[in-house]
Amino acid sequence: MSNVNKAKEAINQGDRVEAERFAKLADAGNNCPLCRTKLPHTPEQTFAYSLKNAQKGKVYAQHAVATKYESGKGTPKNYKEAAKWFEKATEGGHPWSPSSYGRILEDGGYGVRRDIKKAKEMYELSIKYQHPIGYYYMGLLYENGKGLPKKDEKEAVRLYRIGAELGFDNAQCSLGNCYDFGIGVAPNPEEALKWYLLSAEQGENTTAMMNAGATMMKIAQMGYGDISIVGHSPVPRAFCWLKRADKLGESDARMIMQQIEGNCKSSCAQCNKSASVAKLTRCAKCKLFHYCGKQCQTAHWNAGHKLDCVKTDVV
Repeated sequence: MSNVNKAKEAINQGDRVEAERFAKLADAGNNCPLCRTKLPHTPEQTFAYSLKNAQKGKVYAQHAVATKYESGKGTPKNYKEAAKWFEKATEGGHPWSPSSYGRILEDGGYGVRRDIKKAKEMYELSIKYQHPIGYYYMGLLYENGKGLPKKDEKEAVRLYRIGAELGFDNAQCSLGNCYDFGIGVAPNPEEALKWYLLSAEQGENTTAMMNAGATMMKIAQMGYGDISIVGHSPVPRAFCWLKRADKLGESDARMIMQQIEGNCKSSCAQCNKSASVAKLTRCAKCKLFHYCGKQCQTAHWNAGHKLDCVKTDVV
């Protein structure tokens, strides 16, 4: 609980001494520990503070102002202003600004003139700084042939791989996609899954989460001819990733989840007895596979479900 909330709680309990103590602690937290200058603590104050420093020519503040104009944090969104400040920060040598500036130039619109040639130059500059996002954006250009005489999928894979190895989740997802669908490289579902999972585990890329779940099931289908072979079923783990993607707003994940849930509850996982002729109860742990009775559930567990089963309600 924050000191502000502790102060409020003390007020509600009528403890004025504790309320004043926590209020002072909260106020101290808004001051520089060295010079005691008041620090900004709202998005609007942070933006104003950053803009003041950006106007003084401080490169880190110029990049910060640009990102705030781009995202609308502390100020209304303004892509033209974002482009202006990203350009200034780039000229000042900020290593993260070229890729962001390039992306705005590539997309164009909102008062910014579209300029693929200059965007490509910005991505090349970003690559000189070894910034993973630069590799990723340049890879997209090569994969789609934007601003280039023709597509070069092999070069796209090379660029994605560098960005992926540097830890950028979008590059990892794109590299997984290349292995998944044979773009610039021979199809390899296991390698695709490896990169999807590395991306998904960072917690933000919903496409990687959804694709990881789908690829798990694809590998099982290819290897065993069925995704529900007990002891080798990826369904519970795949469902976990789909659920995470759904929670973060990936609508396609919800559709796949509904298909899985519908299949799992239609019959007993052990004896295949239909739900239309028997009352089925679901596994308490994964909440996916259903059984017509305790005997079938125990048999299925011992046959290998204990290896497949995970808690799917933990996201």
